[in-house]
Amino acid sequence: MAQNRENKVSHIHSDYSKQILAQEAQNASERQQLIQIRKKRFYAIISVFAVFVLFFGVKIIQSRASLRSTDAQVTKQEAKLKTVKSTNKDLKHEVKLLNNDDYLQKVIRQKYYYSKQGETIYNLPTKSVSVDTTDK
Repeated sequence: MAQNRENKVSHIHSDYSKQILAQEAQNASERQQLIQIRKKRFYAIISVFAVFVLFFGVKIIQSRASLRSTDAQVTKQEAKLKTVKSTNKDLKHEVKLLNNDDYLQKVIRQKYYYSKQGETIYNLPTKSVSVDTTDK
């Protein structure tokens, strides 16, 4: 019975119904245009956002690389400072010792073979000398 009713329904093709159909078609067209405009606006906003993200991402990567480089230089310079401080400490200790007359005489005697009057200095080798036993 429901099928009979559907077959009995017909559309009225009056001026008013044509005007309503035309208005609905126009509204659908305007909605499509509005959707297209919103899509373009969305893609424009996303592209601007992507450019900013890319720009700041590159800046962050560059700053991290610069930071690593600076940290490496700081570490290298700290090691150098440590060796210089150690050397400075040793030299200050040496200066203190050189102000002592007994130590100074000992160093002069060992290093420069200085002798007191009437002394004889014998230089003995500290390393063993290897002798080449091959025939020439």
